[in-house]
Amino acid sequence: MKTKTHSILLASVVCGLAPSAAHAAPLAEGTVIGIDFGPTAPTNNFNQVASTEGGGAAFNTAGTITAGNIIDTSNVVVDGVEFSWANGKWSNNDAADSSDLPGQNGAFDDSNLTDWIGENNNTQLILTFSGLNTGLTYDLLIGHGFVLTENETDTTFTVGSQSATNDHGTGSAAYVTLNGLSPDEFGTLVITTTGNGTSTTAPDLSNLTAVAALQLTATVGGGQTAFEEWATRGGASGVTFDDDANDDGVLDGMAFLLGADTPATDATGLLPTADETGGDLVMAFSCLASAARGASVLNLEYDGDLAAPWLSVPVPGAAGDPNPILENTVSGSVSFVATDGGTNGEGDALVDIVATITDATESAAGKVFGRLNGTE
Repeated sequence: MKTKTHSILLASVVCGLAPSAAHAAPLAEGTVIGIDFGPTAPTNNFNQVASTEGGGAAFNTAGTITAGNIIDTSNVVVDGVEFSWANGKWSNNDAADSSDLPGQNGAFDDSNLTDWIGENNNTQLILTFSGLNTGLTYDLLIGHGFVLTENETDTTFTVGSQSATNDHGTGSAAYVTLNGLSPDEFGTLVITTTGNGTSTTAPDLSNLTAVAALQLTATVGGGQTAFEEWATRGGASGVTFDDDANDDGVLDGMAFLLGADTPATDATGLLPTADETGGDLVMAFSCLASAARGASVLNLEYDGDLAAPWLSVPVPGAAGDPNPILENTVSGSVSFVATDGGTNGEGDALVDIVATITDATESAAGKVFGRLNGTE
């Protein structure tokens, strides 16, 4: 991993500390996101998609868990990621469900598998992750434990060119895996479903699709990273993260993260501006949204005397929900107001950032210094 920084400095008097808040982190290799479908609340840090009316009640046909509200299985907010569903019909919490399935997969617990959502009008239930890191690939594990005497809930799950079909029975056949999945250039991964079951009893539930829970794991990316793609734009070659190919004084990795169109773009105008507001250091800049960063990471660092260690927090990659997004350090905090920044000339999504650094300890001598740190 290569780490390079560009610093923008301002002396200021800092007054007081910001309130505490939940931490957020960019989606990185090893991040695991769980989605639990149905009205029974999960007990293992899965994100819940459910009807509010209880088992068997009408289910919202479409919805979204917005960015800023998706957590990983360690209960950390995953920056910039959303999950949505469409064409759902209802949720079910049936007595003949999957509690303590023989061969139950360890990724799920009973709170995940005791209920589910489905659709039986020959309409595809569609599940979508958005804002994923395009520099990574993903492994998908899907669980379904509804037990019937017929095979009416057998469901085929498809992502791109891969598909797999589960079995209505108990045990390992109730789970399917799709590995090495790549999101599109915008960080979107779409899961479609097809019902394969038949029914000979009333009510006729032929072609019913159903899902109880799923788990998405970020793995090592294959092929070209987002930075590597950017490094070849405009016919450029030999561009590296820690170099300055066009001699504009901005390292290429930082130019990339700040949304420069190509390696030839003069990135000096993209550097943060600094100001003092109410005694706090305020840095304003635009940067790539999470999906456009790929595996690269952008952090904001600050210090009171330019001596190590610098305090570091991740820069948001999506519009805040809520705004501001608060990130704590050991002695202070950074408040990020993050809004949609549109796109650059190459169509890369941008986020506009206003970061306010509040730290009475670091600024005890009357100064605080801020900088951005880019990691490939």
